[in-house]
Amino acid sequence: PSWWWLNDAPEKARRRLGGVGDPAFEHTAYVESYERGLPAIFLDQWQVDYYNGRAKDIHGNPIGSKYREGDFKGRSIDPKNSPRYESEASYLKRNGLLLPEEARRLRKKDYAPEVISG
Repeated sequence: PSWWWLNDAPEKARRRLGGVGDPAFEHTAYVESYERGLPAIFLDQWQVDYYNGRAKDIHGNPIGSKYREGDFKGRSIDPKNSPRYESEASYLKRNGLLLPEEARRLRKKDYAPEVISG
């Protein structure tokens, strides 16, 4: 349940296993937040473009002109290599939180990494 994740989980976040794309709180003023141990908000391509001076308005005119290419190090989600996190089952097992009966019911697919889509 969401309250367990907020108040009692031994670690607020699941382990990241790979992929490209940054949680928004790592590079912007977003508050660090999670849903079931996964970052709740990731950077989108518009933010990356804006903070690197590449964004344009609806008429094609540049906006965010005070920023320059390379100023912003954040990365949006790469659909070909999306961020991957340990599954909830893996998190629970790693933290010794699975009861024997729960562990017996889990299958290999329950331990597959969770992929974040953009």
